[in-house]
Amino acid sequence: MPLFMVGALGYVLMRVKVIDQHFVDVGSGLCFKVLLPILLFKELYTSKVLDNFNTRLVLFSLGGMVAILIGCIVLTPMVMKGSSKARIGAIAHGIYRSNFVFIGLPIMESMFGAEGTANALAVLPFAVALFNVGAVIIFTIFAPEDSGVEGVSLKKILKSIAKNPLIIALAIAAAFVITGIKLPVFLEKSIVNIGATATPMALLTLGAQLDFKAAAKNLKVSGAVTFLRLVVLPGVMVALGALVGFRGAELGLLLILYGAPSAVSGFAMAKSMKSDAALTSEITILTTFFSTLSLFLGIVAIGFIQ
Repeated sequence: MPLFMVGALGYVLMRVKVIDQHFVDVGSGLCFKVLLPILLFKELYTSKVLDNFNTRLVLFSLGGMVAILIGCIVLTPMVMKGSSKARIGAIAHGIYRSNFVFIGLPIMESMFGAEGTANALAVLPFAVALFNVGAVIIFTIFAPEDSGVEGVSLKKILKSIAKNPLIIALAIAAAFVITGIKLPVFLEKSIVNIGATATPMALLTLGAQLDFKAAAKNLKVSGAVTFLRLVVLPGVMVALGALVGFRGAELGLLLILYGAPSAVSGFAMAKSMKSDAALTSEITILTTFFSTLSLFLGIVAIGFIQ
């Protein structure tokens, strides 16, 4: 709910003309090119992934993410036949990419204690990397012809991934984690403080962009994406996880990884890569609003799995 309220504030500030479209454009660019990369660097740099590694859970989680990514790329254009590439890209992204990076650790720590935190830290850096790589792939494949984004080929997708600020930040952070090099304390604190501004700025620009008239026209699509994002995907993956023997905090991790709302950073990336940013923001706000209920019910249900 706090995430939803920050987005609502952005909507109100836009309507009373405290901020304008120029602020949204500049703020989105700032998020995508500076604030979100710094946040992702901080998350991976401080994750202590090598100390908290559940190999089986990590492999299962990443396998599910890859399968969902492939399914989104293959099935979305078939289901949405006749829609624009930008619209297809926004839908595929909304289904695929969750907000795990922002809400995963807090929920796992509060609901499942030390075991939950350890599981989240083990999966977090890999999930962040794959979610962001997958988002770049989706927006590149479904980029409009007049977007300036290069057409689809393995070379061009790899080029888009290599040039993406979020991926660059993760690569730099990985180098620090692998080598064990530590930043000076004053620099670490600066990175933490700057990274903390990423989510509020992303949500403000996201909420400011919301147009209820346009959202009403897209409600059928955004509603379907919300159902897939919050109910179908976590339901299937938690069930599969239970079948292979995961329990307790492990199932909680799968619930949040696959059932978190669509990533708040998606709007900035969609806008930067000329996708349907408006639909992306509508999906993010709708999934954020209903995720409070869906995650609560999911956690309660997990308690009955023995």
